[in-house]
Amino acid sequence: MIEQQQYSRLKAALTRAIHSGKPEKIIATVRAARLIFNETGYPDHWPLWRVAVDDLIFAKDDKISEAARVESALWS
Repeated sequence: MIEQQQYSRLKAALTRAIHSGKPEKIIATVRAARLIFNETGYPDHWPLWRVAVDDLIFAKDDKISEAARVESALWS
């Protein structure tokens, strides 16, 4: 099970990535969290990360859109 301190760090990183406005940073942050969750277990609020990447699926940049689709599918 993921520890509260680690969850808090990951949540803060997600918030910073979203507020940065940089899609690449959001995707990288979501990917890093998913890899950790796969090892430690998923927290109750795991959909926050999935929603963050799902929001990028309809980005104007095809490269970002495709990366978001791939990452989103890995959360299924």
